[in-house]
Amino acid sequence: MLCFNEAVFKSKVETALQTVRKVLEANRSINLPEEISHRYIDKFSLANVTTNAALAAALNTLQHLGLTPDFLAKAKAWSQQRSVTLAFSTSETCTFVNKKKRDIEPDTTTTTKVGKFKFSSKSTTTVTEYFWKHTAEWTFFFYQANNPQDRMVLSTATAAHTILGADDKCGPLPSKHLTPQIEVDVTWFFKQLNSAGVLDFHIDRQASGCKTPFRNSQVQTALKMFSCLTSWSSKCGAWFATLFGRQRDNQSTSTLTSYGLFVPILPLCEERKVQEGNKELEEVSNSSLVAIGPLAEAEEEEKSPLLPLGDIHKFLEEQQRSIAEKCAALAKVLPSTAVPICFKSGKVVVMLKHLQDVCTSFFQAAEYIEHLLRSQLVAAIGKSVQPSDFAECMEFYNRKMFRPEFQPKGFCYAIRRPGYSPEGTLSIENLDTSVPISTSVRCHDASFPMKFSINAATECMFRGRRYLHACVMHKFSGQNSLHLQLQARARQFSSFILLVGTVTSADQFEPKDAVIIQNKDDLKIPLILETIPTPKEFKDAIESLSQEQQRFCRAFRSMQLASTLFGVCIVQIKPQLEKLLKLPDDALTKEIKLTQQLMEMFIKYQIPSDLLSYSGPHNQDQAHKVAVVKGHVDAMKDMIYGQKSEELSNSAQEFLIDNLAFSCEAPPLAPPLAPPLAALGFAAPAPPAPPAPSAPPCAAFGGGGGPGGRGAGGPPAPPGAPPPRKVAKPSAPPPRKAAKARPSQPVMGGLLNQIQAGSSLSRSSGSALPPSAPPSSSSSSSSSSSSQQVIHEVNKQQSPVKPKDQPSSSSSQGVQDDVTQLPTLLDKRFEVMDTDSALRPTIIKSASKWWRSSQKGLLSKPSEASLDEDAQKEEKNKAFDLLDALTQSGVLALDHAELHVVVAATHCFDKTLMDTVVQDSINPVEKIERSNLIIATVVHNKPANELVNTESFARLSGISPLLFAEPATAS
Repeated sequence: MLCFNEAVFKSKVETALQTVRKVLEANRSINLPEEISHRYIDKFSLANVTTNAALAAALNTLQHLGLTPDFLAKAKAWSQQRSVTLAFSTSETCTFVNKKKRDIEPDTTTTTKVGKFKFSSKSTTTVTEYFWKHTAEWTFFFYQANNPQDRMVLSTATAAHTILGADDKCGPLPSKHLTPQIEVDVTWFFKQLNSAGVLDFHIDRQASGCKTPFRNSQVQTALKMFSCLTSWSSKCGAWFATLFGRQRDNQSTSTLTSYGLFVPILPLCEERKVQEGNKELEEVSNSSLVAIGPLAEAEEEEKSPLLPLGDIHKFLEEQQRSIAEKCAALAKVLPSTAVPICFKSGKVVVMLKHLQDVCTSFFQAAEYIEHLLRSQLVAAIGKSVQPSDFAECMEFYNRKMFRPEFQPKGFCYAIRRPGYSPEGTLSIENLDTSVPISTSVRCHDASFPMKFSINAATECMFRGRRYLHACVMHKFSGQNSLHLQLQARARQFSSFILLVGTVTSADQFEPKDAVIIQNKDDLKIPLILETIPTPKEFKDAIESLSQEQQRFCRAFRSMQLASTLFGVCIVQIKPQLEKLLKLPDDALTKEIKLTQQLMEMFIKYQIPSDLLSYSGPHNQDQAHKVAVVKGHVDAMKDMIYGQKSEELSNSAQEFLIDNLAFSCEAPPLAPPLAPPLAALGFAAPAPPAPPAPSAPPCAAFGGGGGPGGRGAGGPPAPPGAPPPRKVAKPSAPPPRKAAKARPSQPVMGGLLNQIQAGSSLSRSSGSALPPSAPPSSSSSSSSSSSSQQVIHEVNKQQSPVKPKDQPSSSSSQGVQDDVTQLPTLLDKRFEVMDTDSALRPTIIKSASKWWRSSQKGLLSKPSEASLDEDAQKEEKNKAFDLLDALTQSGVLALDHAELHVVVAATHCFDKTLMDTVVQDSINPVEKIERSNLIIATVVHNKPANELVNTESFARLSGISPLLFAEPATAS
C-alpha cells in the first residue's frame, strides 16, 4: 500500500468530480465526507461502498482481459470449495531466418588534389546481417487448486518479429525460453459474490477485532488482496515492457497509458433529502460485469448521506464507457498484425495499468477514511496530543477519580523529626517535566524493626515510618522510556544518610548504595526502568517448554518480581548522635559546630564513640552534658593535632638530616615546629608576635602556664571533663659530625628558614586546635573504665528484640508488614484484571553515574560534579563508617529512619498515542484508569468501589465491570 498523501488524493478527487458532475444531475451537492455532516456509522457504510466499487471495477478490468460472465460463474463455483488462481504464462522462441549482405556508403566524401585536378571518392563497406525470428506467446487463465491443467483460458496471443544477431550460429536470445508463471490468488474476490452473483462485501461491526472502519479484519483482508493484485499486474506489465523494447521499428508506446480512464472508487457523500420511492436511484448497470447489492438497512439508508446505489452503478458504466473509448483510440494507432506492439498487446498493457490505478484508488479511499478520523480528532482537541499532554490529562483524572484520602500523591517528602524544621527533601522526579511522579501511597509506623547489613559482621536495625508507593507509568510505541531521577537535598547545617537498594524479606533491606547528604548538597541519581513480560505473555511463552525449562523460567521470574521492590531509606544523623552520646533529645539541634566535629571524628578518624559520649551522672542538666561532650571532642582534637604535629616535625627533621649540607656543622634545630595549618585541615591564623625567649618550647603550641597545658589564661575544665594532660618536650636530635665546608644551597637554606620561622607561630583559640601529650596511664585507665561502663549501660538499655517484634509469616499480616508479598499479589491481579495484557512489572535501578551539587563554604558558589562507580563506592564506605559508629556496630537501633518502598508497573501501548486512539479506537485514559485502580486495590487493600468517588463510580464500573464485581485481593 502507498503512504497516504492528502494533497494528491484531493487533487484526484477534484478531477474525478468533473466527470461525476457530467454523469449525475447538475443540481446535486456532492463532496467529500469532511465537508458534509455525517455519523460515525456512516464511515463503515462508506468503507463498504468503496470496497464493493473497487471489486466491481477490478472485475470490469479483467473482463477486457477475457473474463466473461460464464467464466465468472464458474470461478465463483470453484471458490466455494477450492482456491482459484489467476495466472499469466509466457513462452518465447528464437530461430534463425537468413542472412543478407548490404553495402553501407559513408556520409562523407574524400577529396584528393593532384596538380590542378581534384578527385572525389567514397569508400563503401559491405556488411553481413543475420536475421532471427523472435516469437512470443502469452496466455491469461484461471485454474483451480493445484491443477494448472484444468484451466479457463481468458485470452491468448502470439507476436513475432525479426531481430538481428551477431552470426548464424548463436542467436541474440535463447532458442526456447519459458518464464515462470506470474500468479495471484483471486479466491477472495469471487467469494464476495453472493448466491445471486451480486457483490456483497460488508464489515462485521460486532466482531471482536473490529476497531474502526479501516482497522477490521474484512477491510484489512481486502487491502491485502488488492495489494497482491497490484503486484501481479506490475510484473505482467514489466514483461510486456521488455518485449516492446526488442521491436526493431520505432513504434511509439506513448499511447499505452491509462490516462483518461475513469476510476469509479470515490468516497463521496451528498447533502440531500430523503428519496421517496425513486427506483431510478437503485437501477442496476447493464454494462458492468457485476452488480452491487444493498449496503444498509432501510432506516439507516434514509439517514445516511452516502450516494445512492444507482449512482455507483452509473460510475461503473462510466468506467466501461471510458475503457471502450480508449480501446477505440488504440485501434486507430496500433497495428492489428501479430507484432509485439499491436492492438492486442497494447490493450492488455493499458488494462494492466488501469488495474493498478483501481487498486491504488482503493488504498487511498480506505486510508482517507482513517485520515478523516484523525483530522476530526485533532480538530476537536485543537492539536495533536503528545505523551506529555496525556500525562497531564492523567493527573487531572486521577484527582477526579479517587477519593481525597486515596488520591495519588507526588513523591516528594520532607526529611524531618516531628515538631522540627526539615533537614532536607527526598523526591523522585520526571526529568522531562521536573515534576515528582504520582504514586498511590500508604504509610504506617513500623510494627517491627527492619535491618540491613553494612558488612559481614554488622547488621543495623532501624524503626520509623514505612511508606509503600505504587506507580503506574505508561509508554506508547516510539516513545522513549520515562527518565526518572532520585533527588535528595540537604539544607544548610543539616545532614542525613541516604540508602538505596531493595527489600529482600519482611525485615531485611539490602542497600546497594549509600551516601551522606549535608550542607546544601543536591544529589541526583538517575533511575533505570526495566520492564518484564506481563503474566499472560509469560504463560504463553513457557507453554510449550519442558518441565525443567518452565521451572527455570518461573524461578527467574520470581527473582525479577522480587527486584521490583525498590527501597529508599533515610537515616537522620542528629537524633542518633544524641542517642549515641547519651544526650537529651534536642541537645544537638543548635550545636552545629559540635555536630560537624563529631561527624568528622566518626568518618575521618573513626574514633570510638565511647571516647566521646557522656558518662557522668544522669541527673545533670543538658548544658552540662553537652559541655562534657565538647570537652571530650576538644581533648580528642588536641591529641590528633599533637600526633600530626609530631609526625610532621619528625618528617621535617629527617628530611633536613638527609638532605641539608653546610660548610660547617649544622645549627641546632628548633623545638618541635608547628606544622603548616593548611596541611592539617585548619585555617591559617595571622602570624602573632614571636614568643619570649624564656618561654618553654611547648608555649609555641599554646601549652604551659597552667593545668592541662592550655596556658595560664585558659578557661577551667568543666566538671566531668578528663583530667589535664601534660605535653612532653621533644628531645633534640643527636649532634652531627662536622662536615667539609661546601657552598650553601639556596633551596635547602630557604626550607630551613621557613621551618624555623614556623616555630614562632602560636595558635589562636579559634583557628587551630591545642596539642596535647598522649594520655597518661591514669587517664588511660579512667578512659578504659569509662568505656566499659558505657558498653555495660548500652547492653542494659538495648535488650534483644522480643518475639512479638519479629515479623510474622502469617497471611493475616498483609502487605502493610511484609511488602515482599506485593509483587506476587500484583502479578496475580494483573493476570485476572488486565484483560489487555498491557501492564508490565517494572524494575527500578540506580544508574552508574550520579551528579552532586555541593557548596564548599558559605561564600562559595555551588559546583556540580559527577560521581562514577569509584566515587560512589567511596561515599558508600563513608556512610557505612558513620552508620557503624552511630549504631555502635549494630548495638543501637536507628529510631529516626524512614523507609520508602516503590513498586512500579508500566502500561505499554503497541502504537503511538494518536494511532492508539485513531487506529485502534481505544481511549487510553480509561485503560490507565483501570491500571491505576488495579494497583490501588492491592496497595490499600480495599475494593475499587471504596476507592473511587461517587461521581466516577457509574462511569468506571461500566468501563471495568470485572474490577468492580470483585473485591480487593485479601492479603
